[in-house]
Amino acid sequence: MARLPLEGIRVVTISVVYAGPFVTQLLGDWGAEVIRVESLHHFTSLTRGPVVRPSKASVQAMRLIWTWYYAEADPKERPWNRYPIFQSHARNKLGCTMDLRQPKGQELFKRLVKTSDIVVENNATGTMEKLGLDYEALREVKPDIIMLRMPGLGLAGPYSGYRTYGSMVDEIVGHHWLRRYPDMDPSMTTGVVYSDGSAGVHGAFACLMALRHRNRTGKGQFIELAQAETLIPYLGDAFLDYTMNGRVHNSMGNRHRWAAPHGCYRCRGDDHWVCIAVFNEEQWQGLCRALGNPAWTEDHRFADSLSRYHNQDELDRHLEDWTKERGFFQQLTHADCGTHLYPGLAWKASQTPNAIRTPPCGLGEHNDYVYREVLGISAAEYDELVKEGHIGTEPAPDAT
Repeated sequence: MARLPLEGIRVVTISVVYAGPFVTQLLGDWGAEVIRVESLHHFTSLTRGPVVRPSKASVQAMRLIWTWYYAEADPKERPWNRYPIFQSHARNKLGCTMDLRQPKGQELFKRLVKTSDIVVENNATGTMEKLGLDYEALREVKPDIIMLRMPGLGLAGPYSGYRTYGSMVDEIVGHHWLRRYPDMDPSMTTGVVYSDGSAGVHGAFACLMALRHRNRTGKGQFIELAQAETLIPYLGDAFLDYTMNGRVHNSMGNRHRWAAPHGCYRCRGDDHWVCIAVFNEEQWQGLCRALGNPAWTEDHRFADSLSRYHNQDELDRHLEDWTKERGFFQQLTHADCGTHLYPGLAWKASQTPNAIRTPPCGLGEHNDYVYREVLGISAAEYDELVKEGHIGTEPAPDAT
């Protein structure tokens, strides 16, 4: 397989929930060595699970909320390695543990940074300063380090002290207001958090730009990425219509500004629906290009909208052959989750064929590699770090 573009780049990350981990997923997918640093004593909610050790009974009792949290609605013995949100972004990464609350843990982290190229974090505002691991401190250890920080509302300004989850960012920038149903309250929108995705993509791109800059100048840099500011451009027409014309956009539900019909229509039966959207001939040509313009798209039976309408069964068979064969989903076997299909890479590149290399990392799974090979820790020191609570593969009994 061709050498991946980010091979040789090491990324150290203290990232939580989804935005920061999505940045490092994208970097890891394309060859960077990503090392997740986690604590055995502090369990960040919604990162490796909602709580440290949920019982099966509690999961079953909350099955309307929790059944999707764990495979087969069962947390089993190591739930921190079975949480689907974590599973979705933790492939192609290494997992190690350190107690960053202790001076020894902070020293170890700095030693790891000294061997690395990029640091990514998206913790609550002020966390890195409290740990003594902000950019100024890390730059003393590694002058050309690149550090990406991802506060919800920035590190400066009147809202810099506010702590946010992605759903709050979506609400603050008005996304929930725009995508709600017109006859319902904005709080009734689904739990899809777009700001996590937009922040992740922008964060990965920013890291690549910083690497490019370092290659040209030899200098690292600090990147401050406010998650809210990455989502606003996606809603640009609403903001500009207000600033230029004084109009406040309201929600249209499933309707479209100019296409009709365009909606999700009730069908016969309980909770059965169909989505219908009618646009133009150009969209058919776009689909053909996405398919790779196979020979069957030139068949006279698909020459125009009316012909496709009369030959939908054959058309659907061709399309399903493509959707089944594209190979987006990849089967992985995980020690604690078994074998499942995982979402694959976001794009394909002709000169660098790629695939998921390793399944999601378990808590502390790669401690031996990180401590012994990367940091050069002796066997005696390694054993002492285990006793001090830095190294392990299970959260401490008092983890909160």
